[in-house]
Amino acid sequence: QFFAKSWFEIVSASLKPGGHLFLAADPTQGFLRRRQSWIAAGIEVRGRTTRLTQAYRNTRAILRFARDFYDSRRQVDDNESDLNVPDDSQLAAISEDGEPPVIVRVGSEQDEIARAANEAMAMREAGMKPENLLIIHANSALESALRAALERVLGHGNVHDAKAGPMPPDAFCSVTTLNAATGLESPVVMLLGMDHLLEKEGDLRLSDDERTDLRRDHTRMLYMGF
Repeated sequence: QFFAKSWFEIVSASLKPGGHLFLAADPTQGFLRRRQSWIAAGIEVRGRTTRLTQAYRNTRAILRFARDFYDSRRQVDDNESDLNVPDDSQLAAISEDGEPPVIVRVGSEQDEIARAANEAMAMREAGMKPENLLIIHANSALESALRAALERVLGHGNVHDAKAGPMPPDAFCSVTTLNAATGLESPVVMLLGMDHLLEKEGDLRLSDDERTDLRRDHTRMLYMGF
């Protein structure tokens, strides 16, 4: 899903005569989110695709929250046919109800980082096992400040950069950015920096079309994160 069009052309040209490609992709991310089609990449998939609709990594409460967030921000002309936005029957089929996400409002980006560090410390003192906490920041510029704040309260070596590879057994939590969080999951997840994305949509220098595209991209990015 993160391939460039030219990469697909190289892979297709490398196939043996009569060979086949097996592809799996998340339409909320990467290649497909840029509104490019498989056909434009030289790959004919019509009549050969299967959509996987069962959500296996979410509780019902979290997925309902994600759907409600998406529905609250989608434009009238948005086409979500390429998204696996669950309907009521798909939500009902999820076996685990779970706890709904908790929304915490803070006064500033610095307050948000401090709150996350204090919450992480409280979780460790309450007996949370190492590796069970993942903290995601939507603003990549503040990721290092977040890790530094966490290390001040948790101690050096207890905060793992998820982009650096597998989590060491002695680390307490992982930290990464929203655009690098693909494939990660954890029993407890914090998502910081939503304001960073949403406030960009109010930039007076944006044209109407640019604002619409930005809102759509942010909505899909946050939906993917949830």
